[in-house]
Formats: sequence, C-alpha cells, structure tokens
Amino acid sequence: MSLVAKVFVVLNLIVSVFFLVFAMNVWTANTKWQKMYEMEKMQNVPLLAAAQKVELDLDKKTGQLARPEHR
Repeated sequence: MSLVAKVFVVLNLIVSVFFLVFAMNVWTANTKWQKMYEMEKMQNVPLLAAAQKVELDLDKKTGQLARPEHR
C-alpha cells in the first residue's frame, strides 16, 4: 500500500469519527432524549398498573371458576 493510500485511510478514519461525534451531539441535543424518556415513563406507569390490575382480576376469576364447587 502506498504512502498516499495510507494517509487517505487514516484521514478517512479521523473524519468518520469526527462526523459520528458531531452527529450524535446534534441529535441528542435536538431530541432531548432523556427528558422524553422520563416523560414517557411517567405516562406509562398508570397504564401499566391498570393492565396489571386487569390481568390479576382475570387470574382470580379464572382461579375461582376452576374450583370444584363451581363445576
């Protein structure tokens, strides 16, 4: 491999890393991903609790119907 090719490979690697860091900084700054994650998490807690309550109620009902005295 010639010296010029080695220089271009190293230059390409440096530019790629620089662009990756720049793009990630711009993207995370614009989306404010951590605040959005916390907000979604707080909104999903009541929904998750309601879904778990429905599942628990169904499980209790199924358990009651499976008892021998209900047959």
